[in-house]
Amino acid sequence: MDKLKYWLRWIAILPISILAGTLVTIPLHFILYKTLSGGKNPFISPYPELPERILSPFFIAFTVVWVASFIAPRYKFKVSMIVAIIWVFASGGVLAMGFFEVHTDSISYSLIGGGIPVFMGVIGSFVGAFQVKKKQEGSDIYEYDWE
Repeated sequence: MDKLKYWLRWIAILPISILAGTLVTIPLHFILYKTLSGGKNPFISPYPELPERILSPFFIAFTVVWVASFIAPRYKFKVSMIVAIIWVFASGGVLAMGFFEVHTDSISYSLIGGGIPVFMGVIGSFVGAFQVKKKQEGSDIYEYDWE
């Protein structure tokens, strides 16, 4: 049974970390929406989408890398670096598509905010890997079971 759990954790790394990265956008949206346009006197009106578009890739990438290393039964820092590098290559593809303004029959692709969200995703992935490294060295404030 332990061997099955071990292999299921390895198989579940990417699907669960991608799901967690997607779910982290929900509280981020509500926090930004409440902060920027909530209350009787909204800070900014109408609600600007650019802060959310810039911060979402950072938190998604951070969460994907961090959760992947949390799920991995062994080699947590190596897993975090592999997932961060996968994120960098995917970001490179997105940046190339935006730079060359890829057009298909029904989809036109261009960069939002000058490509800053793409770079924020790369930064978020490496910040996540750095947090995993700090946790392995025992210098982080987070308390959870790494087994």
